Amino acid sequence: LEDRNYYVFRGNSHLSVNDVNMDGYSFQTWGCRQSQRFAAVPMSFPRGSTRSERHVWFLTTSDSTAWEEDPSKRKDKLLKQMQGWHDPIRQLIEATPANEILMEHAIAHKYSVRPVFNVNAVLQHLHSPNTANQTKGPGPTLVFLGDAQMTVDPVLAQGFTVAMEDAASLSKTLEPIVSNLEFDRDQMKQALIQRNEAFSQRLLCLLRATELVQSMAQPNSTIASLLTQYLVHPAMWLSPDFIKKPMFDAVAKYSLGLFHKTTQNDKGNNTTVENTTSNNSVDMA
Repeated sequence: LEDRNYYVFRGNSHLSVNDVNMDGYSFQTWGCRQSQRFAAVPMSFPRGSTRSERHVWFLTTSDSTAWEEDPSKRKDKLLKQMQGWHDPIRQLIEATPANEILMEHAIAHKYSVRPVFNVNAVLQHLHSPNTANQTKGPGPTLVFLGDAQMTVDPVLAQGFTVAMEDAASLSKTLEPIVSNLEFDRDQMKQALIQRNEAFSQRLLCLLRATELVQSMAQPNSTIASLLTQYLVHPAMWLSPDFIKKPMFDAVAKYSLGLFHKTTQNDKGNNTTVENTTSNNSVDMA
């Protein structure tokens, strides 16, 4: 696990799409220092015979003074952090009940966790040798999904999207195996290994794109920060949309794994595995 040295605050604002006057758009805004980011996504959900609307948002900062146990004081400090930021950022925070604003340290692990096929051997290693004979065989198989498999900074907002893709991929992989009356554990093991290798390439694309965007927008070194503030950011502001949009779309497409195609050899047969996902996937990680 890696401490990313900033804090994450989350909330569900009680404002509708019409209240914030954003035409239903999601957005993410970056500050120039202290790992500051704010992002919001509108959502609606059934509530009895009607539907309710909210805005899911998150805020990040490395300013330790923002860490506050008292909910009311915490909300006030976040509003102060966002002083001077564009609408509707402060409105979204103000419309969120103080006791519903969550906070946590940003913790991540950037190494994809493989399936575990020898759980009993792991348990025997962890416990004393006296208990080694109490478990027989390899034991159950463990497969990690979502944040349990790998996490990255909430820069491109794909954490929940990746978890849904991962779950769908696992379901598709296991369905023909578990529906077979003659269950073959070795067949399942091989299928899970191939699935993990293919999906790891999608995660690698996301990690690379995240690191690229993070280093350009909020670099760690002083020199890089000055270059970003006085060169990269002005260049981005001055560039017309017909230049920025293709570049943004290319990074987003790469991060979603849509450029990636792997070919695996399965018992002598060439099997092409292509990672596909929806361009409309939006997540507040």
